[in-house]
Amino acid sequence: MKSIIKLITAIALILQTGISTAHSPNPMQAFLDLKGHWEGKVDLNLGGTQFNVTYLLDFEKASDNNAVVMYEKCTIPGVGTLNGSNLIGYDPYDGKYHWFSVDNFGTTHDHIGSFSDPAHFYMEHQSVREGSVFLEKIWIDWINANSVKIKLIASTNGVVEQTLEGVFKRKGNGNSQ
Repeated sequence: MKSIIKLITAIALILQTGISTAHSPNPMQAFLDLKGHWEGKVDLNLGGTQFNVTYLLDFEKASDNNAVVMYEKCTIPGVGTLNGSNLIGYDPYDGKYHWFSVDNFGTTHDHIGSFSDPAHFYMEHQSVREGSVFLEKIWIDWINANSVKIKLIASTNGVVEQTLEGVFKRKGNGNSQ
């Protein structure tokens, strides 16, 4: 009987303090709302060569709406087709978003980011490659529910070697969960 009273008391304390996952806002909601197929005409600069290419993104909900998977694809003339997979999640322990990227061009890294306000997200990855400091910065700005602007700057030892900028528009809801 004392165990039941302790359990009821604990439940009452939790309810009084407002701790409840059912009523907590989902920190992943902005990314969950991206579910679907997106297309952007982007300006891409690789090592001083400028391209204007079509970039495709496909966002799917994952892990009971606590994560998002993003697939990306872009054909770059004379370079090849980029195929990437990304896993996006929120870590309540550090209060940051983690965006892990892997692609067929050899990219494998974790970006860490946060929202400055509900419409502006920034993330970056920093590592050392063959003794050089590599830094990738990415900004995502929500224009409206069906348009986002993405900007990327990648540099090695402070020298910019890649930029990407463009507006992506939702082209369909996809077949995601």
